[in-house]
Amino acid sequence: MRTYTNITDTVTAIVSKALTLEQIEIDKDLFESGLLDSMSLMQLMMELEEGFEITITPEELDVEDYRTVRTMSKMIIRLTLVASLNNLHH
Repeated sequence: MRTYTNITDTVTAIVSKALTLEQIEIDKDLFESGLLDSMSLMQLMMELEEGFEITITPEELDVEDYRTVRTMSKMIIRLTLVASLNNLHH
């Protein structure tokens, strides 16, 4: 099972790679800083889906979840938890 730190480290690596950054602070607002826009958001979403083996449905897409590495990490935890619970019921 992944820990919060492990998930945050992975999200940081994916964001850094997707946005071609050397490093990123986990609370840096990626939209406000101009690092993330609608086109790069879609690419980043696909990278996160691939990296964590999850699917982010249009209903689950909330731009606020992508504002910082911290909010993305919380989203990943929420989505993987929901997926795990759904798998228990099937």
